[in-house]
Parts: sequence; C-alpha cells; structure tokens
Amino acid sequence: MIKFRERFRILFIVFLLSLLGSLPVAAFYISALFPGYSPLFLGDAGTILILIPIVVGILFGAILGELDLRVIAAGTIVITITASVLITVFIVSPILAGVAQAITATLPNEMIEVFVAQRVMLFVVISFPMLLLGAVVGGVLAERMLPSEQLRQEIEKLRRDTKEWHELLERVGKVREMQEQLRLKSENKDKS
Repeated sequence: MIKFRERFRILFIVFLLSLLGSLPVAAFYISALFPGYSPLFLGDAGTILILIPIVVGILFGAILGELDLRVIAAGTIVITITASVLITVFIVSPILAGVAQAITATLPNEMIEVFVAQRVMLFVVISFPMLLLGAVVGGVLAERMLPSEQLRQEIEKLRRDTKEWHELLERVGKVREMQEQLRLKSENKDKS
C-alpha cells in the first residue's frame, strides 16, 4: 500500500507536470487559430493543432512512465482543462480589460459566449484524444526503453534463476555423461 505522503507527492508531480504541459498546448493552439496575435509563423494550423498535443502527450507519458495508465489519463484531462481555461482567458481578456467591446469582438449576430464555446470545444475535441494517444504511446515507450526499478529487479531475478537452471542442467548433463562412461567401462570390463 502506498503511503499517504507518497500518494500526495505523486499527485503533486502529476498536477504540476499537467500545468506545465498545458502551456505549450494552449500557446500553439492560440498561435494557430489567431495568427494575427502570434509572433510565430506556424504555417499550416491543422498540423500544429494535431502534432503539438501528440508531442506533449508523448513527453508527459514518458516522464510519468512508471505510474499507472489511469494516472497518466487523468493528467491529460488536467492538461486539457487547464489549456481550455487559458484559451478562454486569452479570447475574453480584451473584453474583460475594456479594450474591446463584446459586440465588435465577434461576427455580426454572434454572441461572445457562442464564439468562445466554439473555440474551446474545438480545442477539446481535437486535443484531448491526441493528448491521450501521445500519453499512452509515451508511457509504453518509457516502459520499454526505461523499465521501472521493480521491473529491473524482476528481470535481474529471472536472469539469476535462468543462470542457475543452466548451471544445474550442465551438472545434470555431466553426471549423466559420467554415468554413461561408467556404464560403458563396466560393460567393457564384463566383456573382458
């Protein structure tokens, strides 16, 4: 059973990494959908909207590869929620600051709430599956390339056991060989 302190430490690390992972996801989404407000020229927005969540998910899954897959999936939910909040704040901040009016911020006959909801839902629908896919792939890659300490100990124990079995089989083979030689000698002795 994992102690409370250890659980809290794991929760804190997952939450902190989720917050850190949401920053590039939100930043590249905003840069792709609002290129006029971005210092980066990203080219094709669709590629960025798909690749950045996958890359962040792979890194997130690789860093947390020793944890259970459910924890990694919960972390991707936190990344998605936090990035959605950041995107909403970015879209609504000029209106909240009083720099722009809600009427001129959107298309004619469109309410600001609908405009924000469309952008955030588009983000969630596109990014969450990509984040989850990347996190699972990253977790699997980390498990295969960098096995956990427990897995390494199990592998080392299997190696020792296998070596002992091979040594035992060699001894048994030598004993049988010696028995065969003794039997042949006794047969030769009986014949003579």
